[in-house]
Amino acid sequence: MTTPRKDPTRADIAAAAPTIHELLPQVAAAVGAVGKEGHNQTQDYAFRALDDLMNAIHGPLTEHGVTLLPSYRVLERYDRTTRSGNTLEYVLVEGRFRFTGPAGDHAEVVTIGQGSDTSDKACNKAMSAAIKYALIQTFVIPTRDMTDADATTEEMGSPLPPIDMDAALGAVAVASEDTLRRMGATIPGSVTQGRLTIEDAARLEHAIETRLDALEVEATP
Repeated sequence: MTTPRKDPTRADIAAAAPTIHELLPQVAAAVGAVGKEGHNQTQDYAFRALDDLMNAIHGPLTEHGVTLLPSYRVLERYDRTTRSGNTLEYVLVEGRFRFTGPAGDHAEVVTIGQGSDTSDKACNKAMSAAIKYALIQTFVIPTRDMTDADATTEEMGSPLPPIDMDAALGAVAVASEDTLRRMGATIPGSVTQGRLTIEDAARLEHAIETRLDALEVEATP
């Protein structure tokens, strides 16, 4: 007597699927590096555009069966008058990003995004900043491909002290355009030297970009 074949149930399929925590490193490996291909012509600095990140991560997410569902909550919203008399709207949002795998389990990431604009784009900019840094930090996306550890040899000296983030963010808030560009250029080296964590480097980059955006708006007649 032949035993009828039993089709797998949804629970069987889910149990055989990899967990979301197994898939996230695979997605990160598939994404690789995303360079700073964007360029702000007014302040003359390079940045990683959200579109470039989305293009890089879309394929690996879909190939591994991972979905991303974002949600946002406005934490703060206020207006400031610029030196030229324009009204600059600031928006601060909390972004929650749920990555769900084929097994049905999920991992959630929470970031903060801030945006400013003289029109109606402040909220859009804040949401863009939140998801941009959620992707960068979750998948630890480098700005360029990692070089071989044996390619160079550095003489060991006394370790440099870590950067005080409160002081750095305070300096960003009052810095000029030239100073902001110089600060941004030192961030990769500070990470390499161990003076900044990847998370703090991302926070500092975001603060610099936000300040430069505000300076650009203030300079608009």
